[in-house]
Amino acid sequence: MATRGAAGEGWAGEGWVGEGWVGEGWVGEGWEGEVSPVGDHGRMTDITVLGRSIVVAPGQAAPAEWGDCERRTVAAVDPGLARDLHGSWLERRPLVIELVPGVGLDDPARPPAVTVEGRAPCEWPVELDLAGERLHHAVWANSVDGRDPARLVWRWGDDAVRAGATRAAGGGAKGEAAGDVVLPDGTPAWCDGGPLDAGLAARTGADVVHRISLEHGWLRPLGRPDPAAGELAPDQYAAVAEPAGGARVIAPAGSGKTRVLTERARQLVQQWGLPPGALALVAYNVRAATEMRQRLADVEGLRIRTLNALALRLCGRSTTLEELEVRRILGGFVAFPRRAETDPAAPWIEALSRVRLGLARPALVEEELGDVSDLDRVARAFRHELAARDAVDFDDQVTVAIERLLADPAHRARSQRFARVLLVDEFQDLTPAHMLLIRLLSGPAGSVFAVGDDDQTIYGYAGATPRWLVDFGTWFPGAAHHALEVNYRCPPGVVEAAANLLTRNAVRVPKTIRAARPPAADEPAQPIVVDGGDRPAAATVARVLELIGGGARPADIAVLSRVNASLVPVQVLLGHGGVPVDARGDGRYLQRGGVRGALAWLEVAAAPPDRLPGGALREAARRPKRGMGNALLDLLARPRRADSLEGLALWLEEKGSARDADKIEALARDVDLVRRAAPRGTAGVLDVVRRRIGGGGLDASAAALDQWSHGAIAAHTDDLDALSELAALEPDPARFAGWLAERLAGGRDPKGVTLASIHAVKGQEWAHVVVHHASAGLLPHRLSGDEEEERRIFHVGLTRAITTATVVAAEDPSPFLAELDRPGRPVSAPVRSVAPAARAPQRERAAPDPAAEMLAAAQGVSFTLGGHE
Repeated sequence: MATRGAAGEGWAGEGWVGEGWVGEGWVGEGWEGEVSPVGDHGRMTDITVLGRSIVVAPGQAAPAEWGDCERRTVAAVDPGLARDLHGSWLERRPLVIELVPGVGLDDPARPPAVTVEGRAPCEWPVELDLAGERLHHAVWANSVDGRDPARLVWRWGDDAVRAGATRAAGGGAKGEAAGDVVLPDGTPAWCDGGPLDAGLAARTGADVVHRISLEHGWLRPLGRPDPAAGELAPDQYAAVAEPAGGARVIAPAGSGKTRVLTERARQLVQQWGLPPGALALVAYNVRAATEMRQRLADVEGLRIRTLNALALRLCGRSTTLEELEVRRILGGFVAFPRRAETDPAAPWIEALSRVRLGLARPALVEEELGDVSDLDRVARAFRHELAARDAVDFDDQVTVAIERLLADPAHRARSQRFARVLLVDEFQDLTPAHMLLIRLLSGPAGSVFAVGDDDQTIYGYAGATPRWLVDFGTWFPGAAHHALEVNYRCPPGVVEAAANLLTRNAVRVPKTIRAARPPAADEPAQPIVVDGGDRPAAATVARVLELIGGGARPADIAVLSRVNASLVPVQVLLGHGGVPVDARGDGRYLQRGGVRGALAWLEVAAAPPDRLPGGALREAARRPKRGMGNALLDLLARPRRADSLEGLALWLEEKGSARDADKIEALARDVDLVRRAAPRGTAGVLDVVRRRIGGGGLDASAAALDQWSHGAIAAHTDDLDALSELAALEPDPARFAGWLAERLAGGRDPKGVTLASIHAVKGQEWAHVVVHHASAGLLPHRLSGDEEEERRIFHVGLTRAITTATVVAAEDPSPFLAELDRPGRPVSAPVRSVAPAARAPQRERAAPDPAAEMLAAAQGVSFTLGGHE
């Protein structure tokens, strides 16, 4: 402690003698008597600036230095009291804390054994409060143990001595700073247990060694922050130089968030002097982690991990299972229905993810996912099996890490020691389980430096919410707040349009977003909007070819869409035009249930009458679903004449299988229907398949399946829409399937035009971005219940652009297009669709094939294709 009285004024009979300690000063692990080092001019630096409290026994008088401090009694673990005392610790407001024995807080170095065991993940609220741990921290983190009036104990001073410092022999001479200890180089220093604050040295005029350093055995005082101001913009500098340990940094698109995060880490180690082992950098994905390591290659000892890699270190399990094995295990607990149109395991995998990462109750998930039942039993059995194997899957890495932290207080305390400052990237994308993991790791001190943008929260289907950033001060009290304001990536027109769009959202942090430069004379004031009419893929490709014709490399261009399926026609057309592509989708479009069924029906429609293809007929009979068992489907797999289906139905009826006979008769009618449509070409057959066969067509089946596609990352109807758009490119139904497979093969050329969903490219950028198919059914997506998130998705797509952003609309354009040109107010009701824009002028010309005709028609663009102009 240090005093703020007149020089030489100590405590009567037990204070200072001259400039030294009474006797030897320190006894054992504490101070003899009630002695207090006197600071410069005799001022009590520790109580008024460092904010040290003192803990006394019930009824015990506090030393005179705390005579004017508020007195609080701790007689039980009370959450409200924990909040109050924690607030005093944050504000460095000294207290006299009267601690009643037996509460579980008697040991200053050991928090109470607060455990939370036996709960399923969904029973952990993200706001889980370990009040006993928080109360222990508030009582002891920055308090002198004065329960023995003859012996005051200051634990951080003791730790400093164990690390190699010596106990101070008294206050400094006039003009010098006093301290608790003298460092090995002869410098006096205070030992601090308050909130991490690099401004302490400037305010006290003395060196300060923080408890974070002391518990790692470091004696390096907190440095005074001085980031390279010339290398950072003013808003970036303010965030990096923030003297508090925790902060929320709102970082809009293109504002330099990764730079801020990595420069902050460099400063904490190289200038603040914190031990690297006390810091943890949390990257959103492997690519981001790699970039951080590259930027911080000169800072030794830093740990940079993705959330899952961090969780895997904490969970203690030795094996991570791949999805195929997860499906096998799940199949032991669930009788998957025989469902022709989709993967029957998919809703169960989604449900388990919601329970574990979304912390959602099974009953609620069952209501949302109609194909899932008895989920609580299945989830518990599944996780029990993983535990028996000493294994985790990807999601359970996080939940098992949380379980272990909650069940083992000693493990929790050790883990927190190595995460005293957490620097978290893309904070808005955390799931509820991720958020709980961060809160448990950060502990009561909560030094979380979070960088993110609530306007880029686009993973709501996984539980991400802008509330993590909007309510950041609630989760991490005492955190500072900074906002980056300059978008260095995008052209001014795009910055303004995206900002206008977002003003309609109510749940967001108010912010200013401005471009780094004024618009050039020849720059458009808004993103370029192209009316693609009923041929949006052709319009998109025409724009890509225009950019390439203007000197852009294919790798400089990204075509982004709300769903991957709508990019398939773009991929086909670009390939037809000889333009390389880097298709970022999963490559399984042709394996999607609705697509497989439609292609099978095309093959059946085009087959010669004397020989129906058995394999295609079997596949077609499964979509739409007809309730046929495998034995019946196997009968259909045998090659046969088109008119032999009636004979099969008659044979089944004679065998007593009247219900199966009815199913075959209905199939025969549908086969006849599509075969009569074959002369109308691929488009004609697809129209019948989508709307007429099976009492509603594939569209009805797709719509039913889409009911559980919450989040609308991929929808079955979108798959069919893309297929119909492709139909004009190959009118022969007999050739269509082979033609399409050939066109989609080998679509991963890193030097090509990037084709990706908007969800897949957050954090990336290209010189030119084309947002494809901005229609009312895709932006906002017809299956999404969150219009604000759909607006954010559109915003993310636009702000990937460095030089130009183009939006290709469709016949029914996105209502968001009308929101780009001016600011608005938050709206809660769905936005009405705007009228289509006037069509771009078109000119007719001869074309060598349908693909070339479609390419050229969109905007009258003339280009060379396959040897023809």
